[in-house]
Amino acid sequence: MLRDGTEAVVGTSRIILHLKKKDFIKQHGLDMKQGLDLDAHLSAHQRAESLGYISLVEDKMHDALLYTWWLEADNFAKSTRPTFSKALSWINRYYLPTQLREKARARLAHYGKITENGKSVSEVYAMARQCYAALAAKLGTKEYFFGSRPSTLDAVVFGHLALHCYPSLADYRLFSMLNFEFPTLVAYYNRLRLTLFSEPPRKSPVIHPTSFLRGLSRSPLAFGRSIWQSVQQWATPSTDEKARQHRVEVFQKVMSVIGGVAFFVAYVWYQGIVQIKIADESSEAEEMEYEEEDHSEGDDEQ
Repeated sequence: MLRDGTEAVVGTSRIILHLKKKDFIKQHGLDMKQGLDLDAHLSAHQRAESLGYISLVEDKMHDALLYTWWLEADNFAKSTRPTFSKALSWINRYYLPTQLREKARARLAHYGKITENGKSVSEVYAMARQCYAALAAKLGTKEYFFGSRPSTLDAVVFGHLALHCYPSLADYRLFSMLNFEFPTLVAYYNRLRLTLFSEPPRKSPVIHPTSFLRGLSRSPLAFGRSIWQSVQQWATPSTDEKARQHRVEVFQKVMSVIGGVAFFVAYVWYQGIVQIKIADESSEAEEMEYEEEDHSEGDDEQ
């Protein structure tokens, strides 16, 4: 996601289009024809070739990243879920990571299993290797993919490699594949990183997570739909032992939240912070008669 002032642009293709249309004349005095179009120096054939490689990266490399983050059990438990939870409200962190994981599972369902070094692994890693090989062949010994000047393809590949070259995961299969089999891509990424970020990048402004009540009030239908989808996924029978175990874990976490809320309410009531008074009809009638007597005595005194 790109934030341009108050405008949020989501999706690689939309971000590229937004930057190409961006008028930087007033801000930086750049030539209107140049603007932020990194492909201005490419021929029509090179532009078409660039679109093909970008589609490959956005499809195969992105799928490999999704599988590594969400479907590798160790990475999901030790890295992905804790990282996402830090940016979520206390209620969303219990179901939103699981929902994102199920979306990734649905997208990657068409990938089968292959045997690699005597182990059964997802076919997505073979697709990632083919993508790395195509990019390495295209880059060759050039500074950038299309010569001495960067293009949109360089920007897209750099963004993906920045995530694939992340070694601090429990299962860093993609990082190992790049390091040992495609060192030219790793060198390319490191060179761009040092060129673009010669100074430490500034931290983005902190965006406080939306609270549960605010999210519910803003879009109750969307919130209810997400809860219903989660319940359906949990209730659907499955022969996968891992899926069943995962549902048990989700159920335990939901029950722990409900138990915590119940304990809090009981504690507030027990301490007298909130008192509940139940009055029957007879006591209400007596109270009304008492108020009427007070009014009549006041009239007599006047």
